[in-house]
Amino acid sequence: MAEIRFYAQGVSNTEVADGGYGDITHDAGSGLGFYGSSQGVSVPVGEYQTTTYHTNGDGTDIAGSTRLKNSKFIDATGVSIDEGATIALDKTANFQAPLNIRFVHSEDVMVKTCRLRIFDRNDVAKAASGVTTKAFEVRHYASSNDGDLQLSHIAAASPINTSPDTTWTGFVGTSAGNADEMYLTDSPGMSGANTTAGDNVATKVAGYAGTVPQDGSVHRATRHDWYLTLSSSPDSIGSKTSYGMYFTCEYL
Repeated sequence: MAEIRFYAQGVSNTEVADGGYGDITHDAGSGLGFYGSSQGVSVPVGEYQTTTYHTNGDGTDIAGSTRLKNSKFIDATGVSIDEGATIALDKTANFQAPLNIRFVHSEDVMVKTCRLRIFDRNDVAKAASGVTTKAFEVRHYASSNDGDLQLSHIAAASPINTSPDTTWTGFVGTSAGNADEMYLTDSPGMSGANTTAGDNVATKVAGYAGTVPQDGSVHRATRHDWYLTLSSSPDSIGSKTSYGMYFTCEYL
């Protein structure tokens, strides 16, 4: 009845609405891989990736991989998409994010307490080893990067990010090695288009099929989508395979 799916959004994905490029079959070991100028090229220590691929669990599948949208950390509020000019995070569009997380259910439901962790791929309570990760939830249905188009319904501040609407969330773990939690938006709706009453949906959600939901955190739907920019930097030399992402939510 309830299912969480992960979609990789490829470089050829230019549409705004739906699903991304391909299914990430995490139970079969596929996921995202972060690299330098091309797949297999290392990212220098202290720098962030310039390419992202949909690949296997240890990043070694070259022939079967697909190049994805790349979202590179520039500064606290800036991102470069596919090595383009720096844009503000709050002006980044859904389709430019490399990852779409999707919750589906057979009935209309609200989703609450939506959380993201970067962990060591063994214990979800433990932070990833040897790598720094930045993440940002994109709440921007429109395809343009110009103007004020970010939806007003967005995640609450968390202990690790007081400004999730404009800044990256950094995952570095605590002194005890515990994994931090990033808060994601409650009930984002299909294609992440749900917002709050009074938001300028005529401009921000132009082209949406049907009535744009403006229910905020109480929105019920059979599908909810989150879009994430992700950026990764090694803390030391060597492949980083003690590295995973964990998503949870509650529904009612």
